[in-house]
Amino acid sequence: MLSRYAKIRTLSTIVSVVLSGVSGSVYASGFQLFEENGAGVGNFDAGGAAEAADASTAWYNPAGLVMLDHQQLVLAADAIDAGIEFSGNVQNYVLFNTPTGQVPLSGSNQYGTTEGGGISVIPSFHYALPIGDKVVAALSLVVPFGLESNYPQDSVLRYSATDSRIADIDLTPSIGVKITNKFSVGAGLDFQHIAATFDQVVGLGNVGPIAGLPEDTDTLSENDASDWALGWHAGVLYQFTPATRVGLAYHSKTTFDLDGTSEFKGPLASVATGGASDEIKSNNATTEFTLPATTSLSIYHDVNARWAVMGTINYTDWSVFNNIPLQNVAAAEQATAAELFSGSPPFVPTTTLDANVPQNFHNTWRIATGVNYRMTDYWMWRLGFGIDQDPTSDEDRNVRLPDGDRYDVAVGAHYQATKTLGFDAGWTHLFIADGVVNSGQTVGQQFTYVNGTTDNTANIYGLQLTWNI
Repeated sequence: MLSRYAKIRTLSTIVSVVLSGVSGSVYASGFQLFEENGAGVGNFDAGGAAEAADASTAWYNPAGLVMLDHQQLVLAADAIDAGIEFSGNVQNYVLFNTPTGQVPLSGSNQYGTTEGGGISVIPSFHYALPIGDKVVAALSLVVPFGLESNYPQDSVLRYSATDSRIADIDLTPSIGVKITNKFSVGAGLDFQHIAATFDQVVGLGNVGPIAGLPEDTDTLSENDASDWALGWHAGVLYQFTPATRVGLAYHSKTTFDLDGTSEFKGPLASVATGGASDEIKSNNATTEFTLPATTSLSIYHDVNARWAVMGTINYTDWSVFNNIPLQNVAAAEQATAAELFSGSPPFVPTTTLDANVPQNFHNTWRIATGVNYRMTDYWMWRLGFGIDQDPTSDEDRNVRLPDGDRYDVAVGAHYQATKTLGFDAGWTHLFIADGVVNSGQTVGQQFTYVNGTTDNTANIYGLQLTWNI
């Protein structure tokens, strides 16, 4: 038996390990993640706000914490293996300033296929501590939102996007309180740190030689920003009978004002600085956006000693995510007539460029159903199915998040190795509809129009350790 000091020291070590792995970003549906444990991967998180099987209920519905009668630690990791294949046409235009306005000159017109995506790991940590008979406190570390797409810097999509990342890390203390033997409530705070990356290539293409510049003017624009914000979540749980319970949970929206750096590196930067440097840097880059609120309604029912059924309906208010404004971006802009007359190169450096990336997401529903089968005292199997709506639209869908409606199937297992130690493994396969991309984007004096389709694939693999301390 571990001493109390040894338990605290072990817990501190585990938290440090989880924190060290949280820095990675992820790619997911509409970039909202419900994979906040490993066990739920086995049934598509069906019943998440009502099952309250372990300490991860602190995030899904903190009212479910009262179902735990001992200290418990949950440590999980979910791997998302996501693939994106784009096929289509990309037209890149250079917008030259004239006395009567901007004139678009065709820089390139390319048709091709390219791939993005990759494997990302989502860690999660939950610790629950009963305080008396009616109160349970908890601490969780989760990643509720994440996005990652990566296209090569020489791909057909380079003028629209290369690397895109959003990682939202949520450190959340919570508490559950038993009001009666059937009814409980819970709430928690969400201390969220978000980091975002939006990179792409800027180039003149065929216009370069006309302007007396090198044929290859492709220049990398790297933009990184981060911020902290505070949100909250709350829930209720009602137990109709010892076998049937219903949970309702709400996670608030969170608004971020991000700041960071913008770097413009390559031939155009060298031209703009007169050869003094191949880099233009802004230390005042900013952006802002709001992550949506989500409401979850779940039911859990034990049919008998071996079988249980469960389901969840999630509603996400994605309508708050309608635009990503990029401000104080480093770039090279066309020199004015006065600057050219004084001997300036055709482009000059700037660190005050503003750009907008329309999103115009719409609200979505997610439905998950599942079943558990307890084969023996040691083994339990899970099965789940689900439907997850795509928040993007054909008018504004872009290659940074080329999502589509999805249908999901999941399978998993739990093994109770000892009285205090259990292991879970799960797999979810996502059948994702092809995404149509038909949108344009203006950044400074570059306008890029993308027309094509994306073929998206994804598998999620979950592992979890549950320790009854």
